[in-house]
Amino acid sequence: MLFSPSQRRKRPQLRLSERRLLLMAGDTLAVLLAVLLALYIWARIDDVPFDADYVLPNVFWFFLLSGVWLLLASANDFYDLDTASNRLRSMQLLALITGQILVLYLLVFFFSPRGSLPRLFILYFGVIAFVLIALWRLLNPALIGWASAPRRVLIVGVDDSAALIIDTIREHHADGYAV
Repeated sequence: MLFSPSQRRKRPQLRLSERRLLLMAGDTLAVLLAVLLALYIWARIDDVPFDADYVLPNVFWFFLLSGVWLLLASANDFYDLDTASNRLRSMQLLALITGQILVLYLLVFFFSPRGSLPRLFILYFGVIAFVLIALWRLLNPALIGWASAPRRVLIVGVDDSAALIIDTIREHHADGYAV
């Protein structure tokens, strides 16, 4: 029995804009979870109960760190789909963004009044966020749409124009297309 390509697809393909939004949503969720875990570690080290009375006064960290994360990630093209499909480049950018957050915090820390900001909280956050986002990015390529079989391309052209198109596809997107 023969099936058309649309009938063989088991899962819907996401549009490019939807893939970017999915990446941003996953990263934001990982950042929010990292803040929560860093607050938990901070509470355990200070030997105070981790409950709503502890989290509510520190809720601004959720907004601040997720906003800073999204700003730095966008500024570093972390949501570019070509970058996101390259695992090595993604991990390099993830390390760079995490480092930028830590440097930014150090600058703010040294110019703020003594005792007004937590010392190790951002370090906890940075390590946890790096691990969670790395896991999200490395373990879910199928969710984003890069784990499918190579795409087939039909090139209509003659002579040098067809050869140029084939060479360009091989050079820039050889991992995603069967040429």
